[in-house]
Amino acid sequence: MKTDLDTWMADLASQPADRSLGDLDAEIRRDISNRRWQGRAIRAMAPARVVALSVAVAIGAFAGGAMAITSVRAQPLADAFSVGSSLAPSTLLEGI
Repeated sequence: MKTDLDTWMADLASQPADRSLGDLDAEIRRDISNRRWQGRAIRAMAPARVVALSVAVAIGAFAGGAMAITSVRAQPLADAFSVGSSLAPSTLLEGI
C-alpha cells in the first residue's frame, strides 16, 4: 500500500497524459479509511498496553525490592582484623 504523496505523484507522472484520474480518488479514499481504522485499532489497544506496562513495572519493582532486601540481610564481609567464624572449616563442611 502506497501512502506517500510523492510516490503517488511519481506514479501519476509516469502514466500517460490521457489517463483517467477516477481511480486515484478511490485509492486516496481507501487509504484514508485504512488510516482511520488503524487509529481506532491503536486506541482500542491502549488499555491492554497500559495493563502490560503496569505489570512490567510491578514485576520490576518486586524484583528490585527483593534484591534490595537480600543485599541488606547478607552477612557482612570479614574485615582484616575481625574473627571470621562463619568461614571456619567446621562451618563450611557442615553440609557434607
